Amino acid sequence: MAVDVASIASKVGYGTLPSLTLDVNKTDLQVNGTDSPTSPSLGTADVVVLGIVLCTCMLLIVFGNILVILAVYRDRSLRRSVTNYFIVSLAFADLLIGGLVVPISIIDTLNNGYWFLGRAICDLWHALDILGCTASILNLCVISLDRFWAVTHPLSYPRRMTRKVALIFIVLVWCCSAFISFPCIAWWHAMEGPMPDNVCIFPSDAFYLVLSSCVSFYVPSIIMLFMYFRIYRAAAAQMRHIRSGTKLVSTGKNNPESNGTVSLRIHRGGGASYNGSGNKRYSVATDSRTHANQIMGRRLLSRMNREHKAAKTLGIVVGVFVVCWLPFFVVNVASPLCPTCISSPHIVIPLLTWLGYINSALNPAIYAFTNKSFKRAYKKILCRCGRRQKGHFLTRDGTTFMSIDSTYSMADMGPGTPSP
Repeated sequence: MAVDVASIASKVGYGTLPSLTLDVNKTDLQVNGTDSPTSPSLGTADVVVLGIVLCTCMLLIVFGNILVILAVYRDRSLRRSVTNYFIVSLAFADLLIGGLVVPISIIDTLNNGYWFLGRAICDLWHALDILGCTASILNLCVISLDRFWAVTHPLSYPRRMTRKVALIFIVLVWCCSAFISFPCIAWWHAMEGPMPDNVCIFPSDAFYLVLSSCVSFYVPSIIMLFMYFRIYRAAAAQMRHIRSGTKLVSTGKNNPESNGTVSLRIHRGGGASYNGSGNKRYSVATDSRTHANQIMGRRLLSRMNREHKAAKTLGIVVGVFVVCWLPFFVVNVASPLCPTCISSPHIVIPLLTWLGYINSALNPAIYAFTNKSFKRAYKKILCRCGRRQKGHFLTRDGTTFMSIDSTYSMADMGPGTPSP
């Protein structure tokens, strides 16, 4: 049985390869025309410049997402937010792409598609590529669901989205991603047949490319955009009520006595009043009966404000993800259905693939520009990395009785903690 590798490679964007024929029965590769399966089109200077650019992208992906993980791990205020658990999971998916997928992609790109790492590494590379991309978009789907609950049900959200529930969602995301990615290897081999060891390409089967694109990108993207449309409508309605002095929020309960709705009336003096739409009534004002209820109203307003800001930040993350990956998946579907519709696929497909990879480096920057807590945590890590400060406890007469090395910040110091 013979496999025409050149015809397969030309369909998926690796340009014109010499005529390659694999005789499976003889297990030797017959090459007609040249001694190598690809003719290098890049000069030494081009390879050096391109290698520097691609390696810089890889380092930005790895460094940025490690910074996100460390920021949540070390900052107490970031750890308190359940949403940041999903952000850490997303950072691990991007770190997987930057640490394992991108380095092999650099080697493949600089070698102009000539593969020398063997069939096992080729299969693993493809599986990890699908795993990282699928985990990223499924994490974003869960984040959009989390933001929808937080904005539309601010009262019941803390009870509904606990740390345990968040961890269950994260485990499901990674299990689904692994189920989609690794079993594909056996399916590829069954559909495409044996391939030579010096060629590593994705399958060109139209059914697989359309199905995988829908499952890994199009369907999750539609779900995310729909959820953020609902979030936008809910946030806009809440802002209108705030401007009119009344805030309507859902309790998330199905109790007919309370009808699941609470009216929060905002007063200029800084107080708030709750009016249940059912038989229950809550009343709080600046001159209210209890100070505890006054604090509750302020905390609820503050929480709503935080949820709106978080939804805006993560909405930007989702939008950037769609913008970066949409061109690739459009071409991924169009190339097998209409091969002549894409000019220079050997240039277009690698460029669009790298555009998707670059998305993994953008999320840490988005957090820094749109979230003050992440920005503060980044600064704390970067400015104090490898640097230790001397602190002293002083007695009342000014004499030092204890000296310590400290790396804490003022934000981490609670009341009564001696300052250095």
